[in-house]
Amino acid sequence: MVAHVAVANDGVLQVKEVTTVADVGPIVNLSGAENQMEGSVIDGLGAVWLQEMTYDEGKAVQSNFHDFPLLRINAAPRVTVHFIQSENPPTGLGEPPYPVVPPVICNAIFAATGKRIRQWPITKADLQWS
Repeated sequence: MVAHVAVANDGVLQVKEVTTVADVGPIVNLSGAENQMEGSVIDGLGAVWLQEMTYDEGKAVQSNFHDFPLLRINAAPRVTVHFIQSENPPTGLGEPPYPVVPPVICNAIFAATGKRIRQWPITKADLQWS
């Protein structure tokens, strides 16, 4: 997986594109397989970029979607999916890209700004640079 990001001088992050490649064995339904991979990338991106649960005296502060940000379609990057056709046994398609998203996005930010991300969600990080 690779990501193309842009970080403005004032620290505003834009994830422009994510490209992922997977070997999940024989694919019966290509459209469904692509959808699973795309959805997993978007879900992983939303989790690392925006979502945070905070607690006060053991209770969640966020109560619903009005105060728990989700990745919106206008901020979603283009996701390109490639499959390696192989004779490996079939595997699941929903989760393989999910754990790869955070390091890929954080490494792309480092390549663009020279700043390492050490805390999630990324919205809490100072991405400003000159």
